[in-house]
Amino acid sequence: GGELVGIDGSFFTGNAGRGSVQTASGLKKQRERIEADIRRYLAELERGDESEPAGSGVEDAQLADKLARLRERQKRCRPGMP
Repeated sequence: GGELVGIDGSFFTGNAGRGSVQTASGLKKQRERIEADIRRYLAELERGDESEPAGSGVEDAQLADKLARLRERQKRCRPGMP
């Protein structure tokens, strides 16, 4: 009925430049690179563990549980991914 008028004085800067646009394929490639970096890092840790003398490290009794929780969090961050 035109009885109520609202004025919004908000100002937002735009960031629609070519460098800020993320495509689905670009995000997929970025995620794949990050996951490859993680695999490479974990492999380096394994090699380091293998080169240490037996019994020199500290065993964490809850390590398996911690890894399972981290993997579950990773699945939630990547819906639809195996």
